[in-house]
Amino acid sequence: MNAKLNTNQVRPSVHARVALWVLASLWLACGNETTATMKCEIDPGAALPDFTHRLGCLGDFNALASAPLDATLPGARSVKVVLDQFDKDNLYFQDSAKYKIH
Repeated sequence: MNAKLNTNQVRPSVHARVALWVLASLWLACGNETTATMKCEIDPGAALPDFTHRLGCLGDFNALASAPLDATLPGARSVKVVLDQFDKDNLYFQDSAKYKIH
């Protein structure tokens, strides 16, 4: 019996792999650091960059995060993330208020 192999069932989607990679990167980046020893990438009061390669502290997240798209989700803020597979899998955390779409 020759059964066709459905590759969509065997291999995770690109979105699932990117999400897993981002979560693993964030988990590894945290290491054993505490919030007291983490270094912010964005200086408070400085001009907001278009992106950063690392979120070093909650202040970085808050600076780059956008407001929720749906007002019924208060506090549901997010930062847009780009995994550039053509640039050695570099990770970019975008200014999500400035760039509404990827």
